[in-house]
Amino acid sequence: MKVKPTRQFVVCALALLLAGILPANASAPPVPYPLPHDALTAVSLVDHLHTELRSKDALRRQNALDDVVALASCAASCTISLRSLPGKKIRIENETGIGPVVDLTTLIPDVERIYLTDRSDERRLQALDALLSIGNEPSLERLIATPARSSAHVQEMTQRGVARYFMDKYPTLKTRALRRGTFTLDDVERARKDHERSIRRTAQRM
Repeated sequence: MKVKPTRQFVVCALALLLAGILPANASAPPVPYPLPHDALTAVSLVDHLHTELRSKDALRRQNALDDVVALASCAASCTISLRSLPGKKIRIENETGIGPVVDLTTLIPDVERIYLTDRSDERRLQALDALLSIGNEPSLERLIATPARSSAHVQEMTQRGVARYFMDKYPTLKTRALRRGTFTLDDVERARKDHERSIRRTAQRM
């Protein structure tokens, strides 16, 4: 389903955007809380994160967001200390080295809810970081097509983060942004189709 572009990506301070990265949001240390003794075996890790992201306790949501970012960022074999389960670690073996092993897409509605409704800019930016780390394009397009009622700082960081994500994935957008200073969701869709055609042509030549 095509997303109607209602806002442009305003690529302000473009040199800074292209050279920099979205700063990681500092988080408080993980706060222990009661858990069933069989928590790790009774539910899957993703189900556990569902519960934590929906918690009324802000620190539990914060720790779960940190875990989502860590899991989504594991493109190779790694060991992650789970902040939402203090003292627990998970070892991920990713032999392909392509994308995360754990499918986190079912967590997107929970993370989007935090981004849209949390009272704290810090947790909204954590949620933005999580969405960018998961890298689900329809979700990222929604951040621009239907902007949240948030502070100017959160809006600016959203614009920069999503713009950078798409420019990194579709380099033709970077050229357009440098020339115009803006690009739209329609431009993203065209760049995506061009990218898919290029992949098909490469596959046919092999």
